[in-house]
Amino acid sequence: MKKIDVFQFCIFLSLIYLSYNLKNFKNLNMNYKREPITRLTINNPKTDNSLLTMKIKDTETQYNIGIVNGNNFTISSKDQEIIKTKCDNQTIFNSPYITLNSISTKGEIKYNSVSQWRMIYYDSFRYNDTSLGWNYERVSQCNYHFILGGVCQTSYDKLIKTYDNIPKHNEIKIEAQYHFIGKWEQNTGYLQVNLNGEDQYVWTGRCKSLDEENYIYDQGMCGYKICKIGEIIKVSLKHNEDKLKLTFGSTLTEDDACIQSYGISEVKIFIR
Repeated sequence: MKKIDVFQFCIFLSLIYLSYNLKNFKNLNMNYKREPITRLTINNPKTDNSLLTMKIKDTETQYNIGIVNGNNFTISSKDQEIIKTKCDNQTIFNSPYITLNSISTKGEIKYNSVSQWRMIYYDSFRYNDTSLGWNYERVSQCNYHFILGGVCQTSYDKLIKTYDNIPKHNEIKIEAQYHFIGKWEQNTGYLQVNLNGEDQYVWTGRCKSLDEENYIYDQGMCGYKICKIGEIIKVSLKHNEDKLKLTFGSTLTEDDACIQSYGISEVKIFIR
């Protein structure tokens, strides 16, 4: 019998062992199923930041997302904060440009620490099946203007609405359009706001039709004579009540609203 060197025999046994284990490793690898990661927790002491950093290799691009200074959630580029949300849910944008398709907020919006106007009501009167809570029902149209009241409808009549459930605020702004229709002889249109229980004048406007040539008449636009169309109203005032009563009217005295009349459109209410 041929003698087997002890060293060679040890190598032979090692190869058998290695071959067996490689086979088992392959079988284990084939049966292994990768579980998806559904949650990642970075649990650091309150004195430390909990950040997830994302970088693009061989570039300066780096973004951090996480909690800093104990309770502020931030998204930052290197050391520059882009968005920060405090524990009271106040969110601060530090980006020089912000583009949003829409934004909905229950609180105020500030820019450079200055509160911005927020529109809370908009009565466009584009659907004449509702008065949107006004005391008058009928809506007329002059080209692209949808007018509450208007020709042959409102002369010395008042248009009144009370807006309820106004959020907390310190100032209020009212925007609207006023339409002088037909023959006005130095008459006045007005807007009143109820302040401290009294209807107070906050805007007045006048229009005078001196003669037939002073009418603006465009058959394609309205189909009737007008003195002035689309007078812009913009009024802002101190206000902190949860209700707002508006009253539009005129000093017209003609019973026939087809001779002289008025109407309103595009009523918007802002607060801050």
